Amino acid sequence: MKSVTVQHAVEVLNEALEADSDALRRIINHRVLCSDKLAEHPTIQVGPSSDSSPHLDQVVGALGLLNGIFGISEDGDGFIHAIMDGAGNIRGFAVKGESTTMSGKLALGE
Repeated sequence: MKSVTVQHAVEVLNEALEADSDALRRIINHRVLCSDKLAEHPTIQVGPSSDSSPHLDQVVGALGLLNGIFGISEDGDGFIHAIMDGAGNIRGFAVKGESTTMSGKLALGE
């Protein structure tokens, strides 16, 4: 069985983004409520719900799960970052700490 690297995962995400940016945007932006047990996982990235519910629900998305597979850096962030433009659109994906050129601009994966 072939090992999958963070770099390979980023390449596949960028290929998928190029093939269908709308689908990737919807998948990456979709979050679901998760249990406290999942929220306590040491590498899966979760965050607070953005709805106005009175309780502090945690949510998880596809990027949080992918980062859980590849682990976290010393600062607690995942290794896969979505590169966003000023309007909040996903322009690409990068490995944390690496830079990539997107549409003639330098975008940092940090």
